[in-house]
Amino acid sequence: MKAKDLRKALSDSRRKAQEIRVETIDDLRALNGYVPTAKQRQAHDGPERYVLFGGAMGGGKSAWLVNEAIFHCLRYPGARVYLARYELSSFKKTTLLTLLNFLPWELVKKHNRSEESIKFQNGSEIYYGGLGDDLRKIEKLKSMELSAYGIDQCEEVSESFFFMLNSRLRLNIPGIRFKAWLTANPSSSWVRSRFIEKALDDHRFIPALPNENPYLPAGYEEELKKVLPEELLRAWVLGDWSVIADEHSVFNYDEVLGAMKRDAGRGGPECYGVDVARFGGDETVIAKKAGNRITFEDVFVQKDLMETVARIIRVVGSDRAVPIKVDSVGTGAGIYDRLKEQGYNAIEVIGSASPKKKNQFRNKRAENYWKLRELLPDLSLPGDEKLKSQMAAIRYRILSDGLILIESKEELKRRGLVSPDRLDAVALAVSDEKRMTAEEMRYLLPQTVVPEFRRQVKEAMGYEETVLPSPDDSPADHEKRLAQHGLTLEDEREMEKKGICIPGVTKRPEPDPKKVDARSPSEIMDDWFRDQGYRKAKND
Repeated sequence: MKAKDLRKALSDSRRKAQEIRVETIDDLRALNGYVPTAKQRQAHDGPERYVLFGGAMGGGKSAWLVNEAIFHCLRYPGARVYLARYELSSFKKTTLLTLLNFLPWELVKKHNRSEESIKFQNGSEIYYGGLGDDLRKIEKLKSMELSAYGIDQCEEVSESFFFMLNSRLRLNIPGIRFKAWLTANPSSSWVRSRFIEKALDDHRFIPALPNENPYLPAGYEEELKKVLPEELLRAWVLGDWSVIADEHSVFNYDEVLGAMKRDAGRGGPECYGVDVARFGGDETVIAKKAGNRITFEDVFVQKDLMETVARIIRVVGSDRAVPIKVDSVGTGAGIYDRLKEQGYNAIEVIGSASPKKKNQFRNKRAENYWKLRELLPDLSLPGDEKLKSQMAAIRYRILSDGLILIESKEELKRRGLVSPDRLDAVALAVSDEKRMTAEEMRYLLPQTVVPEFRRQVKEAMGYEETVLPSPDDSPADHEKRLAQHGLTLEDEREMEKKGICIPGVTKRPEPDPKKVDARSPSEIMDDWFRDQGYRKAKND
């Protein structure tokens, strides 16, 4: 064929492709061979904007999702769709392969793998990416106008991404129907709350089960029944959302719901938990515990120190003996100091401090969260949506030494989740922290001192229970030990010069036979910190 004839044939092919319009999902059969199951068709025909299809493995969720996207692009020339999972790598290994398998390639103009985009002959486009790790694409999304989007395995992502993508549904095409397609397996997350428990307008959940998918291999369901434990069998095969709990979720979702419906009465000892906002978008939360009943007394965005203290005092009232447990890391240290100066029974809680059960928890924060977990079946919690989502999202992990560690606020934010300020306030309120006695040494550092060193001071005062560092410690291990207590090698050398040792932390200096120090260990520590410019707190 001559070049002129070839160009004409290609031009005719593109013109015909641009003229192709589909009116129903059945029109895809002639283009890519897609024949939906009865449940898939039900999900395709849903008039609602937000459709969740899923509930079990093998229900045909991904095939439904990608064909919805293809149909939308062919139905509305110039449409723009975004498809995603939490991780881009997972999307490319799963959803993208299904999409490429169903694409009618004669209607595709270009697949740009570097830009993660597919352009149709009629001007429609599909972009794809990861919502948790594809930062470049997320930034681009913030200025992109979409006509539809789809999230495969949406239980993996936070609700904030759902809201963000909804704000992008504004591409102005005559007659367009904006759509949001979601797939999920059962989980205790915002997905269950939004689509299963609530009757929200323009939302629809279509359950998908493997026994309703005729395209699965023979014996697929029976093989799953042989290997899955009962809980996962009911969730992943039967689509039962009431039994599943995410692996390493701190709190059982159904117990959280039960606590929010429970009325535990108002009697019993009172105390408060105060989580102080650290950054501009965080909240300061004052939670009250009266017996087994917990309430939120005040929630506000970050204020200056004096206003925050004033709001705490207004909530607590004139009873200065009631315990107020304050997260004293960062700006919380100033709140704690001011409450103490005003004569209130403020109790300092430092999440990174050593726990009482040192053989079970990595730090005090993990210990407090676990206590809340154990008390949950008896507590009455406020029916607060933000608290519910924070309790459903928080995870724990078990370290190599067998200790339990709770996911940090920084780790949560990397997953696209907000700081769990309301949950932290509740955990503070139920913690068993008690006011220190006058005999227990306490030190308050100036506001300019790093709060982590404040924790080191407090831990150092309990040195009698520690052991001396092993003489076999390598230099790297010893420096790491010092760093865990907020000290450097230079600090240690200065302490050695003064004949000071914190057993279990710093090296013991060689004794000077000409100098006998008659001071007690507490007096030595007093003098050391006083020399460094720190001031001792007033006795309780």
